[in-house]
Amino acid sequence: MRIGPTALRSILAAPLALLILAGSAFASDVVYPPGSRIGLVPLDGIVPLKNGAGFENPDNNLSVTLREMPPSAFDAIDTAMRERKPLPTAMEDAQAFETAAGRAYLSRAGGPNSGPNNGRVAIIVSDGRIAGYISVDVPEAAAKAYPDHAIRRMLASTMLRAEVPAEEQLELLPFKVSDLSGFKNVRTLVPGQAVMLLDGDEEGALSGAPYVLISVARVSADQPDGRERLARQLATTIPGLREGRITNSEPMRIGGAAGHEIRVEGTSIKDDKPVTVVQWLRFGGGATLRIIAASARKEWPQMFTRFRAVRDGIDRR
Repeated sequence: MRIGPTALRSILAAPLALLILAGSAFASDVVYPPGSRIGLVPLDGIVPLKNGAGFENPDNNLSVTLREMPPSAFDAIDTAMRERKPLPTAMEDAQAFETAAGRAYLSRAGGPNSGPNNGRVAIIVSDGRIAGYISVDVPEAAAKAYPDHAIRRMLASTMLRAEVPAEEQLELLPFKVSDLSGFKNVRTLVPGQAVMLLDGDEEGALSGAPYVLISVARVSADQPDGRERLARQLATTIPGLREGRITNSEPMRIGGAAGHEIRVEGTSIKDDKPVTVVQWLRFGGGATLRIIAASARKEWPQMFTRFRAVRDGIDRR
């Protein structure tokens, strides 16, 4: 039977189409725990943690821990491997390993959760923006269901996404942020506890670029004098500020609750630019909502309107 050119092209294209579909299916199976830039294809029975960045099998206590680190953490391992230098305990006896996210290193070294009846396999990988440290602790009860080759296959599926959608980050917080006031970027500092709103990146914030830092302090104060004392104490921990000087401190109502405002002037920790900072505290519920907003002093008048819009758009869930 003679096969014509059109039919031949269709036959040759079919395997390619199947490969493309298979690749797409694999990518869609990657699961990212809420707020995490690290994801993988979990094995059967392994599900995302209800609280925290990672996965688990609740039936046999297998756990997968995901930790985001600066890219320098991967670079240090990479350099040590190439130069045959000692490795940190968590990556002893590391070996080269390939993942969907790129080149990685795999180790069977112990860790805080490992023991005589608990094996650990861990990898470190980087995309140049972050490094991901992924460790799998396999209790003896889980070893039969999850043999070594299966654990390696799961780790090989690791992916690093460039960004976590802003909505996903904000959904994890114990408060609602309904007005971003034009800030383009949301950065999670502590999952479920603290976020930073920026127009650029964290490095720019250290040089006086505008930012808003929203967090929950697990402390509170019931009396007015205690509130001012707490506000002043927290003001000494404002990040990225050098030679800070309090210029104003007064109680106020924020969102219908007792609050306190402190304003601080100082210089940026990077480039020594004059900056102005406001810290708002809103008390209640056994915790304190803390909002820090800062900008270069020359931009302060127009930025303060944006800062206040963010503050007024925050409410407890």
